[in-house]
Amino acid sequence: MKITKKLIFGVLLCSLTFICLSISVYAEDFIALIQKNNAEATFGYTRWVEKFEKEGSYSKPVYPDEYGGSYIDDNGKLVVLYVNDDTTSKLTRKNDLCKATGIQDVKIDSVEYSYNDLLNTSDIIGDFILNQYENQSTLKRLNEKENTMIDVEVVQSAIDTKNNTVVVWMSDISDEAIEAFRKNISDEPYLTFKLAEGRPVLEASL
Repeated sequence: MKITKKLIFGVLLCSLTFICLSISVYAEDFIALIQKNNAEATFGYTRWVEKFEKEGSYSKPVYPDEYGGSYIDDNGKLVVLYVNDDTTSKLTRKNDLCKATGIQDVKIDSVEYSYNDLLNTSDIIGDFILNQYENQSTLKRLNEKENTMIDVEVVQSAIDTKNNTVVVWMSDISDEAIEAFRKNISDEPYLTFKLAEGRPVLEASL
């Protein structure tokens, strides 16, 4: 009986060791695959952005109105977004993207707002932030109807391409503060607001 128990224990131990080694090898292979995909996607993204820079300039690329932006997903794949894209146009765009990026595995997805819309709004907010610091003041606007003063510091804004939004970090994100922002700076439906805890690192885009 003791020999049988030892034999069973030995078999279980060997099986567990094999499973752990298999998982470890799989995890390493999976990480290596993501790194490979990420390198290819980064190369393709760079070529893709250069296309817009050639049509405009390095500091002022020209994006088509149907373009919604692009990003690299969690699996290291390049995702290119188009405004309200349909199945028919995806096939044509897929071929064009493969040629422009130099990679075959490019994903296409649909969004509601164009990258130009997001960029223009982000620029407006960015200009406000620069003026805010140059004047060494915070956002102070008088609501004439309620006769109350709104005091909010707009810390940062960034384009969140993946979620098709412009994120705004402020010192206060109460309903009153957001209402003051929307009334005086921008009231676009794709704005999202986050509380600036401390002072986040400034980013042009997420």
